[in-house]
Amino acid sequence: MAFDAPGLANNSWAVIDRAGEVGVTGVQWDGGPASSIHGHGLRVLELSLGTLVYVPEWGSQPALVFQLLAEGYNMAHTVTVNFRFNGELLFPAADPQPEWL
Repeated sequence: MAFDAPGLANNSWAVIDRAGEVGVTGVQWDGGPASSIHGHGLRVLELSLGTLVYVPEWGSQPALVFQLLAEGYNMAHTVTVNFRFNGELLFPAADPQPEWL
């Protein structure tokens, strides 16, 4: 997947990967000393994906990968994404994710 990033420069997200003219494929948020998260703290990060596109030539089912990094901490979580085309799912699954995902 790729997306356009119209308002990305106006917040703390940075583009770290791009697929030419297709769009942005990777972004990163760095908290820095003024925006650190402690213990069981919570931070809401807003990111508009603008126009999200699926590029079939790239192969497998698209997914969002969330990777959390901190001092000595590294966790990744992958959420698959599905698209509808003419009312049909492009990646039908035996056990689909709930509609709200």
